[in-house]
Amino acid sequence: MEAQRRFLEEAKLSQVVENKPALVWVEPSTTVASVCDELRLHNILSLPVYSKETNEFVGIANVADIALFIAWGSVDLVRKQKEDKPQMSEMELVPRLKFADRPITSFFCIFDASDSVYSVLEPLSKGYHRALVRLTPQASKPEDYRLLTQTDIVRFLFANRDKLDQALLSQTVAQAGLVQGRKNMLCVSEDEALNVLQAFRRMTQRDMNCIGICDKSGRLVCNLSASDLRGMAPDRLKMLLLPVRDYLTAMYGETLCHKLYPITCAPDAKLADVMESVLAHKVHRVWVVDETEQPVGLVSLSDIICKFSPYDYKASNTAPATITSLH
Repeated sequence: MEAQRRFLEEAKLSQVVENKPALVWVEPSTTVASVCDELRLHNILSLPVYSKETNEFVGIANVADIALFIAWGSVDLVRKQKEDKPQMSEMELVPRLKFADRPITSFFCIFDASDSVYSVLEPLSKGYHRALVRLTPQASKPEDYRLLTQTDIVRFLFANRDKLDQALLSQTVAQAGLVQGRKNMLCVSEDEALNVLQAFRRMTQRDMNCIGICDKSGRLVCNLSASDLRGMAPDRLKMLLLPVRDYLTAMYGETLCHKLYPITCAPDAKLADVMESVLAHKVHRVWVVDETEQPVGLVSLSDIICKFSPYDYKASNTAPATITSLH
């Protein structure tokens, strides 16, 4: 473990972001429709929000924010606890809303390129899914930054796995404390016939990033997350009234099986194999299923990064503290 820590402390964020593309960003006054257009144009899932008035970043808008806008954008927050059936009149208001209208852009943190990889592990395992990296201390404009994601960190860790603790990489997800049952996952029966909009509302009510759909036997058959809004356009909002499974089929077709069917592993899968799986399939989580294909856990990118962070709350069965600011 000590050798692993030394390596991660010596490795710099400049190594992680050196091949990242130039930053694409939007202003706070940008409409949700325009954000959707930018995300679709660049085939990305998040956009930093930069204020020209104050010359500073004020947040990072991502597909999860889009999901929140779509689920609750025109609905009074006092109605959030209700399982309201979505109305098209509500959905049609969404594209006209601006991000400045509601303070929902993600919390984020800023690091310097000279900071160690080790320094970002704890924030990225405790609620932050992305951060900004300042290329030089004199950075004064958006072009001087790069976006760092959880996937970037997991990719770096896996690429340098020969320098990491081999005993840790060989642990099964069960041994690593990553199989926690219903505690960290949300599943519903397909008999509920939730449409996509209702599913996103259910996720926000439970503070979850994805939802699994199970058949009558309890077998996991598909899952939905904010990343499934990739490429969403205002003229396709009516698709969100489709049942989850029909929506995924319409979005991806039968050919993209890894999008239609969840990526899974067994409780005895090794941590290194799960890391390889999320990278190979370009997903943010792997469902842990038993021999009957019923879900018994969920391993997210946050969970993986947590195993290498200074404080492994998964090993201690302690919930992570919520970080509110690292500016």
